[in-house]
This record gives sequence, structure tokens and C-alpha cells, in this order.
Amino acid sequence: MNNIYRTLSIENFGTWNCDQSVFIEWPYITAQFKTENNSELLLDNITVIDSRMNGAITYYHNRIQLDPDGQLMI
Repeated sequence: MNNIYRTLSIENFGTWNCDQSVFIEWPYITAQFKTENNSELLLDNITVIDSRMNGAITYYHNRIQLDPDGQLMI
């Protein structure tokens, strides 16, 4: 099995561990990620970055929440 690693580096982004001080009411979706050859990628964690809220949320496995009005990167 091949391992795939992707890193993200942002200057002046900072870190704030709020432990979800406000309940997020975004819908959950079950994500499926595939390679260009249509092989399924099994990811240990998925990070969703929303530039509108200036934050990043990490989810484990493939059940994630997305802000329908957000400016998102996964």
C-alpha cells in the first residue's frame, strides 16, 4: 500500500483550540475520495479550512461537516 501525505503551511495563521465553543449546525456528509485511477483513498483524517471563519476543523474518518455558505478547502 502506498502512503499519501499532504501538508499545509500558512504564515500568520495561528492556532486556537476552542474545542467547539459554539455548536456548529452544518450538515454532515459522508465523503468519498478517489485517485485519478478511481481507486478509493482511505484517509485517517480530513481537514476542512473555511477562509470565511478563518479556521480549520479536522475530522476523523469520512464523516465531515461543511458550511453550505463557506469558502472551503479540503
